[in-house]
Amino acid sequence: MSRFRHILTSPTTSINTTVTPSKIIGLFPFNALVDPNTTDVHSGKIDFLESAMAGLKLLAEQNYSAILFINQFKSRQLPYETFNNLNGAVERFVNSQGVKVVGIYWCPSITKDDPYVVPNPGMFHKATENQSINWSSIPVVSSFDKDLLAASSVKAMPVKIGNGSNWTRYTTFFEFAHAIVDKT
Repeated sequence: MSRFRHILTSPTTSINTTVTPSKIIGLFPFNALVDPNTTDVHSGKIDFLESAMAGLKLLAEQNYSAILFINQFKSRQLPYETFNNLNGAVERFVNSQGVKVVGIYWCPSITKDDPYVVPNPGMFHKATENQSINWSSIPVVSSFDKDLLAASSVKAMPVKIGNGSNWTRYTTFFEFAHAIVDKT
């Protein structure tokens, strides 16, 4: 059972030759891109936030790429096929806004001793192994503190969407995108 997919630009060329680390973000999409109020993943309904759409388009204008990190739902696990379909829907949404998805890392289990279950940093280590990513100063965006704890363990720059915690915080994904585009 695969837990990751890194996307190559061609069968012989690694992603590293076409994407600069300063133009990559790590992204946990739930509540940052996916609307928690209207989405019911268990019935196959997924809705995306308008602010996420606008934020992704802004990042696309600046040629940002994304690495997606997707966790299984602890409260009610999805069957593997449904979970895999959900990953595909998120990837298609991000790509459709113009942001290239250069890797997808997911964990289909919820067992805490699994190195890929957050807050374990396994998915980040796998991205480093596959794509030679040095996470220092790369923003990793999530609305969940445990995701950001895993990101900070690999020296990434944790960014919180929503309220609470002491991480760098933005109300919406669009607000985050606007802030990093303004820095470039």
